[in-house]
Amino acid sequence: MKLLLAFLLGPVLLASPPLHVVGVVRSGMPPYEEARLYRLEGTGCLALRVGERLTLQRAGEARPLGRLQVTAVKSDHALAKLAESGETYPLKEDLAVRHEEAVSLPTFPTPPMPTGTVDVAPKPPGSAQLPSPSKSGRRESIFFLKGSAELSAGARAKLAAWVKAWGPGGHWSVGCPEGADLPPALQQARLEQLRNELLRLGVLQVTILPQPYEASGRYDPVFVCHEAL
Repeated sequence: MKLLLAFLLGPVLLASPPLHVVGVVRSGMPPYEEARLYRLEGTGCLALRVGERLTLQRAGEARPLGRLQVTAVKSDHALAKLAESGETYPLKEDLAVRHEEAVSLPTFPTPPMPTGTVDVAPKPPGSAQLPSPSKSGRRESIFFLKGSAELSAGARAKLAAWVKAWGPGGHWSVGCPEGADLPPALQQARLEQLRNELLRLGVLQVTILPQPYEASGRYDPVFVCHEAL
């Protein structure tokens, strides 16, 4: 239900790649409680706004960690204070997840294509015709580090190679394994990263579909599927 709600809210909330807590900045006199700031780094730093709130997350941690409030935005990092306390203090390598309201988005001309090219609402089990490995169907995996939604250089190279080998046409889809115990915002951010990269590589149609359950190992898989029309 939480995953379904996150997909339905997709047009309203855009999840940016998580930022990383890399350290604590203290100033003033001890005990520093009023001056404790957390340094955040990541590709989305420059998009932050002073006063914006970020949700703290930690890999493998289910209890609430509280929220940070941005106090300064620099060229290569941001600073934030603890706005809502959780059950423990923020630690190095924790994630700070940003949710930005999509007030207005520019409209770009797109080539004619069937309606519903990107279906962000997962289908009930059994209702979606999922691509399966066959003569015309392919399914490969892109692996993410625990708690991260950033595409590595190796992952981008894999996507480019698949588009070149399979061609930009046909039915492309991306999806997380059903039952994956991950925050909905993190799942959506990973799917959007893959979808946007495929579109950038020239793929004309990308659908977001749930995939069969697969136990998670050291890394989290997200599937990229292609089926020739």
